[in-house]
Amino acid sequence: MYLKNNILFLKNTMTFQQLAELTKIPKTTLFDITNGNVQNPRLDVLIKLKEAFKVSIDDLVFTDLSKKEI
Repeated sequence: MYLKNNILFLKNTMTFQQLAELTKIPKTTLFDITNGNVQNPRLDVLIKLKEAFKVSIDDLVFTDLSKKEI
């Protein structure tokens, strides 16, 4: 699964604080996902992330987006 790597890749120059404000996801939750402490985030979290990054949940979780043109 590529979720944590994709979040780090897609947030690019955005800070965790900015991403948290944009998605309304607590910054601690974002840290937990990108640190590998959360393997299976809730569906509502995935939906907020996919909407912020304008990708599908499938791509967000299962595709290495750093190697795919989006």
